[in-house]
Amino acid sequence: MKRFSSFFGKKSSSNLSDFQGVIAQSMEELRLKTQAHDATWHLSEAAWSVDQDKGTIVFTTSQGVTATCPVQIIGTYNTQNGT
Repeated sequence: MKRFSSFFGKKSSSNLSDFQGVIAQSMEELRLKTQAHDATWHLSEAAWSVDQDKGTIVFTTSQGVTATCPVQIIGTYNTQNGT
């Protein structure tokens, strides 16, 4: 809780620096986990589909292996105009 209040309590350049460090560390951890899962499951090569009503995403590899996971859509990104 102390960490949370340090980010959202009194504003200072130190808080911003700490927050940016946590974000950078989190992004690196996510990158490494994604890389490990891709190396294991080859998800970047798999077909995938989302069922928004069920809240699931299904990955299917060319070898017929499937992985089903919960999914939550939090937004979209348009690569053509950056929005």
